Amino acid sequence: MRTNGSHDTKDTAMPPAFTSAAETNENAPTLAAQVYQQLRDDIITGRLAPGARLVRRTLAKRFNVSVIPILEALLRLENDGLVDYEEKMGARVTIITPEMLETHRVMRESLEIHMARLFAVAPTKSSKEILLEKAVLVDKYHDFLPGGDYDNIKEFFRVHYDFHLAIPMLAGYPGIVQEMRKVWFRRFMFFSNINVIDTPATGDHHYKLAKKLTAGNPDRAGEAMRLHLGYNVEHYRQAVQYFLSSKDERWRKQLFLIDEDEETSE
Repeated sequence: MRTNGSHDTKDTAMPPAFTSAAETNENAPTLAAQVYQQLRDDIITGRLAPGARLVRRTLAKRFNVSVIPILEALLRLENDGLVDYEEKMGARVTIITPEMLETHRVMRESLEIHMARLFAVAPTKSSKEILLEKAVLVDKYHDFLPGGDYDNIKEFFRVHYDFHLAIPMLAGYPGIVQEMRKVWFRRFMFFSNINVIDTPATGDHHYKLAKKLTAGNPDRAGEAMRLHLGYNVEHYRQAVQYFLSSKDERWRKQLFLIDEDEETSE
């Protein structure tokens, strides 16, 4: 539901990237929130591999907390689509599959194309400036991606995520942001693990997209977003197939989470 009937979001506070509205409002995050945020970042940046077991007792030791905050964090991660539960095996980082990629593509198109159209209905001067500024920052950070530095990759994820989630927020649909967060977390996990950098065709790829969205033509905005989301999709499908065919047992072992003596116990 839109927050109001107008499109003026000049005073809308943009929540920090990788942070939900609930987390933003927490003056002192709970233990469960702290565990959730750390595990989430580990998963979406590839520090925790798909299929890795998340043993509750081992996690409790790592974070020096009881099992209760661990359970709460794992439930939130499951809700984000980053963790699955298997019978008799417990929690695991979600496995990447071709089906997951296709589901992600459909969900992302459904949300982002529609939001692009709604944003373009009546963008304010303020919302245009904010989106264009964020677009410039995303394009800038593409220059820092080569080399696979963890901090650079995480920062690129942050500004890229911030740009795309700003569209529904500025359009007046903050409720959609929460659903898009889940899609983007899975997207980050996908790129981190299959080692594909989402490099645009030109250095000003996002700026050109933002210009189309801020021009005030919903049809052209929707088409521009459709083309943006479709960039290199086939390449990503091939990368997933290669990733799945080349993985070995090390792919499932996480040194600080897997204790081989505990693999059959929770």
